[in-house]
Amino acid sequence: MKREIPILLTVICGLLVVAAFFAPAPDAARGLQPSVWQAINSELLVWGQILVAVAFLLGIANVVRINLRQIAARHEDRPYKIVLLVSMFAFLIVGLAEMHERDLPNWIVRVLVPADHVFMKDGSVVAGWVQGATQTGITMRDGDGRDLPEIPHEQVELVSEPSAKMWVYFKIFAPLQATMFSLLAFYVASATFRAFRARSLESTLLLMAGAVVMLGQVPIGNALTGGSAAPVEAFLMDNFVKAAERAIAIGGSLGVLATGLRIVLGLERSYLSE
Repeated sequence: MKREIPILLTVICGLLVVAAFFAPAPDAARGLQPSVWQAINSELLVWGQILVAVAFLLGIANVVRINLRQIAARHEDRPYKIVLLVSMFAFLIVGLAEMHERDLPNWIVRVLVPADHVFMKDGSVVAGWVQGATQTGITMRDGDGRDLPEIPHEQVELVSEPSAKMWVYFKIFAPLQATMFSLLAFYVASATFRAFRARSLESTLLLMAGAVVMLGQVPIGNALTGGSAAPVEAFLMDNFVKAAERAIAIGGSLGVLATGLRIVLGLERSYLSE
């Protein structure tokens, strides 16, 4: 029963979701209201979002468990694992503080959430934490949690709402990500050099196409070829590459459809670790 019940639930939920896509779509102009199938589909999607959230929590718990175990065992990468855990929890705390700014104590908000600034048309600046906007103006609170007088919209020039989590993302994570991808470029170039050896007609064509695309992608390469690399590169990307991408997308879609049918029919049981 430990296997049969999950398989039965998977089959039933899969069939219900598929049925919702084939049910008549709601159309207010024709007086068609959402059917029971759309209602079931919406409810199942909500359940799916809850399960995804729980899976994220389990993932975080698993990361903490594995890294703490290796830190306790004095693994050679222990400093990096400490940085990972500290960064993860610091970012999580800052993000949750910004999401629940209105529900947290004022001293926590002052520490974790940057103050907002409303720039007035007369040149003055009002600092505080924006609570929302009404039809007439902007509502704010100061660091002690007191409501400031509503600021009329016609007096506001600009509203600046800095975000600590977005600052971390753009100033730390994005540069690190760009550095990683720039390093990968050298590995790709090295692999390309080894793979694009003109040993046959196919490899020769691949080598020529890759060289033209690389020259056309950068201004200096296009300049070295007298401006002829960019048009050829655009022709290859818009025709041959796009045709290959569509073929891969069609093949991937058929694979997803086949896998979905196998799961719905109970033939695919990899989600049960089988």
